[in-house]
Amino acid sequence: MQRKTAPFLLSSAFLCLFSDVTGEVPTRPGRTLCQSARSQMEYLRPFVEETVGEEDPSFTLDVFSEVVLSREESSFFHRQFHEQDVPTKVLDMRLAEDLIERVISESKRKKEWEDRMMEIAALEGNSGYHLWSLQFENSVLFTPSCVEFFDLNRDLVQKEFPEVYTCHCNVFTPSTGARPYGLHHASSLGFQHPFFFKDKLFAPEKHMSFHATVLETDSTLGFTIFDGHTPEAFEIAFPARQVHLKGGKVLDETEIHLVRASLLALPQVQRYIPVDKVSVIAPQTQVRALMDFVVAAYWATEACGDPKYARGGQGTIWETKPGQALILNNWRAHGDNPEVPPEVKEKDGLRVSIDLRCFSKMKLPRGAKTEADVTNALLAFNELEWDRDARCLLKLLGYVDETEFFDTVFGPGKWNKKLTVRYTIGSLWLNFINGGKNSLMHSWQVEGMRRHFKRMEELANGPGLDFEAFRTCISEEDREPYEEGGSGNDGGRRAQKAEEL
Repeated sequence: MQRKTAPFLLSSAFLCLFSDVTGEVPTRPGRTLCQSARSQMEYLRPFVEETVGEEDPSFTLDVFSEVVLSREESSFFHRQFHEQDVPTKVLDMRLAEDLIERVISESKRKKEWEDRMMEIAALEGNSGYHLWSLQFENSVLFTPSCVEFFDLNRDLVQKEFPEVYTCHCNVFTPSTGARPYGLHHASSLGFQHPFFFKDKLFAPEKHMSFHATVLETDSTLGFTIFDGHTPEAFEIAFPARQVHLKGGKVLDETEIHLVRASLLALPQVQRYIPVDKVSVIAPQTQVRALMDFVVAAYWATEACGDPKYARGGQGTIWETKPGQALILNNWRAHGDNPEVPPEVKEKDGLRVSIDLRCFSKMKLPRGAKTEADVTNALLAFNELEWDRDARCLLKLLGYVDETEFFDTVFGPGKWNKKLTVRYTIGSLWLNFINGGKNSLMHSWQVEGMRRHFKRMEELANGPGLDFEAFRTCISEEDREPYEEGGSGNDGGRRAQKAEEL
């Protein structure tokens, strides 16, 4: 018999548990969008050069001209959400002291696990968004407080964001002495394909974050939001084109070349490039870094030119207290990565925050039952490794396969056999943001996730997570791109020549 529990209904037993935090949040001026964009370019440049640094500028320009400059200007998708251009606000969320302590403890342990995974996957130093990161949506598998925090605050989220349909959970724990990731904004797979965005398909209209402080932010590392930047979305070729056309007043020719080369290495762009002109295939672990470099260069081009026309203005640094959440529009520029002062580098746990990243319901093309139907038809085989390789996370947690995991969470046999663990976790990269009742964060899964976490705690406190099983799993998935049955994870290879395809 189907339950009729409302997706965001909160048990009345929890309604009295409010945070003690009251009053206004201190803010101070941050860096300008120009400064932040230039800083992000500097931060990401080593990752970009590792991937496309050896590309021939003349060849890159020729291909860029054929693929990008040959298009009519009106064919590029770029939308500014003027109707959503409202100031960031603060919400006091329910985060009792005992839950704060649990989140801090769990996040530190999760960071140790992630560091070990990065060592095994040869990704040390990559703090961005990629398939093995435990800072983003994968947090829900490893952080019991994700489910508990959302369950306590479900009604507050719905009140502030009535259109909410699905939420992911991110838990951010910058390493001691490390710089925060830096300037970025959200995107959606549907924005990258003209046949979707013209009809407003395959992308949510609204994408909001409830970014709550858990461990009080050091005053030098407050969270930066650019409220002067109108929320915007675009296909990734748009900012690259703008940099090519207008970036010469701000950027040097090498930087502009790296933007062109980064764009051409992206899988979502390569489907439009003749196969004999594909020079570099970006590893999935570097795709987000390349995209953010292109966007940062675009914002630098826009914001560092004539001050009269500079976009985005100055960032606002929010010095929030535990339990206070910033409600921000994810289409808006946010984040910064200033150098960490020496006296702060010695502190343990610079910032811990839990981010409920929430989406309005997404309209799908006719005939698609879920966004997975669209993604599987749209992306190349090697791009889908995010979906296939999520099974390696289950191996790390001691599960034999997805069936054992789903039986634990949903109940034996009480789950859709078409589900994959990645779909239930969610994925920004694959556009798995419409999970609804199949999401691990849905109210129907609270008890099932508690069973999962009980099992995880027994493993963690006993023999420990199975890192050897994880190592074996990613090695088995580590095959050549486009090889039948392979995942496309190129195991650290940074270039694949077209004649090898």
